[in-house]
Amino acid sequence: MDKKDVLEILESFNQSGLAEIRFRQGDHELILKRWAGGPAVPPPVSMNYPPVPAFSVPTAPQVPPAAAAASTEPSKPSATNTVTITAPIVGTFYRSAAPDAPAFVEEGQEVKKGQTLCILEAMKNMNQLEAEFDCVIVKILVPNATLVEYGAPLFEVVKK
Repeated sequence: MDKKDVLEILESFNQSGLAEIRFRQGDHELILKRWAGGPAVPPPVSMNYPPVPAFSVPTAPQVPPAAAAASTEPSKPSATNTVTITAPIVGTFYRSAAPDAPAFVEEGQEVKKGQTLCILEAMKNMNQLEAEFDCVIVKILVPNATLVEYGAPLFEVVKK
């Protein structure tokens, strides 16, 4: 299976309404799944060597009609001197180091420069996003375990 084959399968999958497709050729298996807005669940780990590559294609999260209507109205900042902290990479946004661990920050909390705000997971790498300045968290803009794009707003803060 070469790059051209994978790209053709990916294009066909994107044009289809399928939620998942599996394609096997020789020792290689290609698994494509659409992300439905829930927490991402990693594919089962195979103990076969060499490892089987798996690809997943996220789709846009589904927005309830009421939330969609509310998001069309311009948002008013809660303070005049707010700053928005955005995602420096594409990845999955996590508020804590583990599902049962406390969140790194909460709304209303004072944060010192260098303090961890969240984790952005990209390709199984856990990247800690640290505060670049002292601030107060005004609003957390992203739900936990959500896929975010580069530049997506994550936190609204007030600089101290």
